[in-house]
Amino acid sequence: MNNRMRRMRRVLATQRQIERLSLWHLIGTEAHISDLKERQHQLISFTHAEFALSNALRASIMRRLERLGEALIEARSQSEALRTRHWEEKRRLRRAERLTRILERHAMREEASRHLAEVLELTAHQIRKLPASSL
Repeated sequence: MNNRMRRMRRVLATQRQIERLSLWHLIGTEAHISDLKERQHQLISFTHAEFALSNALRASIMRRLERLGEALIEARSQSEALRTRHWEEKRRLRRAERLTRILERHAMREEASRHLAEVLELTAHQIRKLPASSL
């Protein structure tokens, strides 16, 4: 049981690290989405503020807005995939925690059973040593 507990605790520790990494990736992607939205907003604000833009500059800004829009769509898709992955990792972590608790309770019960068996054996041994007249 001891080896089994050590392995389960290693699995639990690894699962915690994986869950933490998936959360960091998700947070990074969300920050990237926020940055893309901000840049997109700045370009739109600039085009609205500057009426006298040349057609070439306006076309360049529109191409850049298109690329930002595509990057935003890709980042949102990636964020959704990472969110799903994070929830899966979180479920795995909870399962590993639950299994670890079960194994720990089982180990405690086995230890208590062993201890009780030792006490009973010791008591039986002491009773056998007593003279027959004292029973």
